[in-house]
Amino acid sequence: MKAQLNNYIHDCNKYEEMQKLSDVYVTDHVAEDPKLNTASEEEDQDFYDYQKSLEEYNSDAAPAFTPSGASRYERGSLL
Repeated sequence: MKAQLNNYIHDCNKYEEMQKLSDVYVTDHVAEDPKLNTASEEEDQDFYDYQKSLEEYNSDAAPAFTPSGASRYERGSLL
């Protein structure tokens, strides 16, 4: 009889634990690709070309102009 009571109490505790976690979900935290609304394949290609040219433009690591009074550290940093 003790074994049956212990099993029942164990099952009740396990059920309660599962109820506490019933609203917890596991996700992979990957952002979805943005969906675009275009009218034709030509617009799709134009937008793709624009995105590629924008990425190429922004990928240039060297700044074109560096002011002489500018610090080499970011403003607000502790350096």
